[in-house]
Amino acid sequence: MTIILTYLDSGVLIAAARGTDIVSLKATSILDSKQRQFNDHISSFTVELIKTYRLSHGLLMSDALIAATSMINNFPLLTKNQSDYRFIPEINLLPYP
Repeated sequence: MTIILTYLDSGVLIAAARGTDIVSLKATSILDSKQRQFNDHISSFTVELIKTYRLSHGLLMSDALIAATSMINNFPLLTKNQSDYRFIPEINLLPYP
């Protein structure tokens, strides 16, 4: 099994790995895994979304990562936070019930 992480995911894991609790130890083991791969396509697309929508719509890095992952994998996105994604015309945003 191969774990695929984006560049941004690794930043979160590095931040989590600064402590000594069980979550930090698990994050460190993921970072050290020889099976870890980085998905450059999602990372690059996340950066493009940030460049396009950060100033005009206030897109956050975490929301850009979610949007990029959804769009690259052709997954529809269902979220309660519709306003965080409505302005991205290419995203398949499902209506929240």
